[in-house]
Amino acid sequence: MRTILVDKDQQLIDLIPTLVGANRIAIDTETTGLDWWIDVIIGMCFSVDGETGYYVPFGHEQGPQCSFPIVSYVVELIVRNPLSTKIFHNAKFDRHHILSTFGLEVLPPIEDTMVGAFLIDNTESKGLKYWTTRLFDDRLEKLDNRMEAIRKSRDPQSFVSLTPTEFFEYGAGDAIFTFKLWETFERELGDQIHLYSTEVELTDYVMMMERRGVLIDKDFLAYQGEKIDEWLPRTESELERVVGYKLNPRSPKQVADLLYTRLKMPILKYTDSGRPSTAEEVLLNLPDHPAIDLILRVRTLSKVKSTYVDGIISKLTTGNRLHCSFNQLGAETGRFSSSKPNLQNQPREGSVPVSIRSAFVPTPGTLLVFHDYKQVEMRVFAHYSRDSQLIRLCNEGYDFHLSTAASIFNKPREEVTKAERKFAKNVNFGYVYGIGPTSLARRLKIERNEAISFLRKYDRRFPGVPIFMRECRKEFERLGFVQNIFGRKRSIPFDKAYRSVNTKVQGTAADIIKNAMVRLIPLLRSCRVYPLMTVHDELIFEVPFDQLEKVREIKEVMEDFRLSVPIEVDVEFGCFSWGNKAKWDFDEFPLN
Repeated sequence: MRTILVDKDQQLIDLIPTLVGANRIAIDTETTGLDWWIDVIIGMCFSVDGETGYYVPFGHEQGPQCSFPIVSYVVELIVRNPLSTKIFHNAKFDRHHILSTFGLEVLPPIEDTMVGAFLIDNTESKGLKYWTTRLFDDRLEKLDNRMEAIRKSRDPQSFVSLTPTEFFEYGAGDAIFTFKLWETFERELGDQIHLYSTEVELTDYVMMMERRGVLIDKDFLAYQGEKIDEWLPRTESELERVVGYKLNPRSPKQVADLLYTRLKMPILKYTDSGRPSTAEEVLLNLPDHPAIDLILRVRTLSKVKSTYVDGIISKLTTGNRLHCSFNQLGAETGRFSSSKPNLQNQPREGSVPVSIRSAFVPTPGTLLVFHDYKQVEMRVFAHYSRDSQLIRLCNEGYDFHLSTAASIFNKPREEVTKAERKFAKNVNFGYVYGIGPTSLARRLKIERNEAISFLRKYDRRFPGVPIFMRECRKEFERLGFVQNIFGRKRSIPFDKAYRSVNTKVQGTAADIIKNAMVRLIPLLRSCRVYPLMTVHDELIFEVPFDQLEKVREIKEVMEDFRLSVPIEVDVEFGCFSWGNKAKWDFDEFPLN
C-alpha cells in the first residue's frame, strides 16, 4: 500500500491524466461532519489501482494544501466522466457531500461496496474497516485507531484541526481498500448482481427525498410540546397517588420492583441481563392495573416530547425543512429504516394525545400525496403459498384485516373501528409469520385452547399456507439462507428458523417497493413532483397543483409489477398536513 499526499496545485494538475484516464477510480470524501446540509469536504481521496492512494487536502485549518478552484476542477473531470466507473463505500454520503461542496452530480457508472457488503453478508457490519480486516489485513483499522487517538488529543476534537501530513495516510488508505473491496465483491455477488444494481440505482431516489426534505410547521409543533409539558406532571402525580409513593416510571428497576415485588405480577419475559422485563409489549400483556396505564402514558409522552417534538425542531434547517436520513440497507430484510428522526415510528393521529404528523405540511402551492401499497405483504404471502382460496380473495380485493376483526370482535364488518382493524392486522401477521398459540392467547387475552382453535381455523381455511411455511423452513435448513424472487439472500441463525417465512415475505414486499422507486426515477426527473418520504409500504410526494395529472402516472408505475395476484396502490392526499388525509378520487378533482 502506497499513500501519497497531494498538497500542491501543480502536483494535482500533473495527476489529471492518471485520475481522469482510469477505467475505474475509488473515491472517498473526508468531511467536517455527517450532515451534508451543514458540513463540508476538507479533502478528497482517490485510488485507481488498489495499490496507490492519493489524498488531496483543501479545507484543513493548517498546513500546505491545494486551492479549492483547482480541486473543484479536477473533481468535476472525474465525477462527470461517463467512461470511468466511480467506486464508493456509502455512495449516498459521498455524493451528497460532493454535490453540496462542489455543486456536482456524480455521473454513472457508479459502484458501492457498502451495498455489496450488505448483500454478501447481512449478518455483519457494513463498515469499510470491518470488511478490509476480514478480507485483507488490519492496516486500515490501525490507521483509523491512530487517527482517532490524534484527534482526541486536540481541541477541538475534529479532523479539520489535523494537518494534511497527519491525515493523508488514513484518507488515502480508505480509497485503496474501497477499490480492493469492489474487485472482490464484483466476483462474489453472483446471482444477486441484479438486486445489487437496483440498490445502487435506488440511491438517486433516496437522495431526491433527502435533499428536498419535508416542510415542518415549527410553531404548531412547539405548541404540541407545551401541551405535553402540562400533561406530564399531572400524569406523574396521578401515578404517585395510585401506587402510594413517588415512582420514576422511566426507571426499569423501579417499575420492576412495583410490578413484580409489590404487586406480585407474573414475570412474562427477562432481559438479556436476566432481569424481569418492563418493556411495553410485556406491560400490555400483564393483568390490568391503573398504574400500568399511567406508566405507559408517561413513557409515551416523554418519548414524543424528546424524539418527535424537541428532536425534530432541533434538526430543522433554514426554511423549517427536515432532511431525514433514509437508510435503504437499514433492515436485514431489505426494508428501509430512517433516522434524524425515525419517520417509520412517527405516531399516527390518535395514537398519542398530541398531533405530530399534522406538523408535516405541504409547501405552499402543493399537495402532499400518499401512494400506499394495499396489503402488500398479504399479497406476497398469497403468491408464495399458492393457496387457491387466498389467491382468489386477493383477486377480489378482499380486506383480510377487516374480516379478521369482525370475527375477533364478533360484529359486522361495517361496524369495525380503525383500532380494531389494526389489532386484527397484527393477528393476521402473527399467523403469517408463525405465531404460536401461547403468544396468540396472550395477544388476544384468551385461553390457550381458544388460540389453538383460532390457528386451526386459519389452517383449514387456507390449506396451502402451512405447506408453504414448512417448505420455506426446509429450504432454509437445506441452504442456510432464505432467498426471495428478486434474488435477495438473507442469513438468519439456525435457532431462528421460524423467521424464514417473515424474511421471504417482508423482503419481497420491500423489494417490490424499491423496484418501483427505481422505475419512478425517470418520471420524477421529467416533472416537478418531489419524493419526500418512504414510510413502511407508502411513498409520499409533494405535488404542485399544476402537476396533479402525475398522481395517476405514479400509481400506474407502482402497480406495474405482476405476481400471481395483482399489486394495488391506494392514493390519499393532504391539503394541510400528513395528519389530515383524504382518499384521492380519480373520477373528480381532488380539491372539490
